[in-house]
Amino acid sequence: MLCLHLPDIHMYSAAGLVYKMESYSERSEQKKYENRKKRIRRIKKVLIFSGGIAIVLGVLFYVLFQMNRTYNGYSVASAVKRADSSSAQYILYNEKLLKYSKDGASSMKLNGEKIWDSSYDMKNPFAVTCGNYVAIADLGDKSAYVFNGKDNGTQISMPGNIEQIAVGKQGVIATILEDNDISKINIYNPYDTTEQLKVSISTSADADGYPVAIALSEDAQKLVTSYINITGGVVESSLNFYNFDSDQKSNTDRIVGSRPLKQDIVADIQFLDNNTVCAFTEKGFYLYSMQETPKDIANVVLDQKIESVCYNSKYITLITENGDNTEKPYKLLVYNTKGKNILTKEISYKFDKVEMGEDEVILYSTTTCHIVRLRGSEKLDCQFETGVSYFFPIAGSNKYIIIDNDEIKQIHLNGRREGK
Repeated sequence: MLCLHLPDIHMYSAAGLVYKMESYSERSEQKKYENRKKRIRRIKKVLIFSGGIAIVLGVLFYVLFQMNRTYNGYSVASAVKRADSSSAQYILYNEKLLKYSKDGASSMKLNGEKIWDSSYDMKNPFAVTCGNYVAIADLGDKSAYVFNGKDNGTQISMPGNIEQIAVGKQGVIATILEDNDISKINIYNPYDTTEQLKVSISTSADADGYPVAIALSEDAQKLVTSYINITGGVVESSLNFYNFDSDQKSNTDRIVGSRPLKQDIVADIQFLDNNTVCAFTEKGFYLYSMQETPKDIANVVLDQKIESVCYNSKYITLITENGDNTEKPYKLLVYNTKGKNILTKEISYKFDKVEMGEDEVILYSTTTCHIVRLRGSEKLDCQFETGVSYFFPIAGSNKYIIIDNDEIKQIHLNGRREGK
C-alpha cells in the first residue's frame, strides 16, 4: 500500500520558501550595503578631488600673490659698522664685497667679515672683477694691481698712462695705454714670472683711429676693441675682434673680424658671458656671438636719449627719456641676449643708480628704492631712513645688501602696500 506523507512535503516546501525569502532579503540588504559603500567611496573621491583642487588653487593663489607682491619696507638681518670714509667705493662680485679707495682695497664676506686687505697709493682708482680676481688701475697713471684673494696683490707698471682696464677669470688683464699721443692695447699675465707682457697692439690714428673701449672674455682668449676716427670731418666708429687661442704670433693675423659702425660711437663694450659681446652706443647696442669669429645677433636702436644702462649674463636694461610725458618721464626697457625686448615699462620715480638682479631691475637714490620684476610688476617701493650709497642684490635669495654712511646691512623685504 502506497502511503504519501503530504504534510511532510508541505513542511519541507514551507521551510524552503522561508529559506529562499531569507536569502533574497539578505542579498537585498547586502546590495544596499554595497551600494552605500560605493556611494561613500564616490563621495570621498569627490571630496578628495575637490580638496586637492582647493589646495592647488590656494597654493597657486599664494604663489601668484608672492610673485606680484609689492613690498614697502625691509627688516635688517645683520649689520656691521663701516670703518672707512665716505669716499670708499664698493662693488659686489662673486658673492663677495670689494671695497677700494685711494689708499687700498679689501674684500669681505656679505656679513662684513674681512677676507683680504691690501694697501697702495693711487690718485684715481678704478676696479674691475671677473670670478675671484680683482684688477685695480690708477686711471691716468701707470700703476695697476691684480688680486687673487690669497695675497696682497701683484703690481704691474705700465709703459703708458692707463685709460681702461679689463680682467679675465685667470687674472689676465687687458689695458688701453696712452703715451705721447701713441696708443697701445697691452695684455698682461701678472703671474707669469718670465714675461708678464703677452700681447702688445700698437694703434695708428690714421689706420685704426683712437682706441676708446675694450672687452676681454672670461677665458682671456678673446678681445674686442672700439676705435673712433675722423673722416672728412665726421667722427666714425669701428670694432676689431681678436682671438688669441691660436699659434698666430702676428696681431694682424689674430684679428678674426671687424665691424665699421659709421657714426654709431661705441662708448663701452662688455662680454655678457664668454661668447656674447655687447657694444653700447649712444642710441642703443649691438650684440655679437663670438665662439671663434664674430657673428651678428642684433642691433637695437632707440629714438629717445639713453639715461642709464645695466646688464647681467642674460639681460640688458636701458632706461631712456619718455618724450614729453611729465608724469612718467622715463621708460624702462629690458632685452634678452638675442636682442628681443621682453619688458617695456613707463616709470615715474627718480633714481641715481641702477643695478641688475637675476630677474629684476633695481633703481635707487639716497632716499628711495624701486625694484621692478622682469614680468613688469613692482617688487619694492620704499623710503630709506638713512642716506643709502649702495643697494646690491644677493644672488639666489630674496635678500639684499644696503650700504649707507654708517653700516653695511643685510636685509630682507617685508610689508605690503594695500590695494596692490
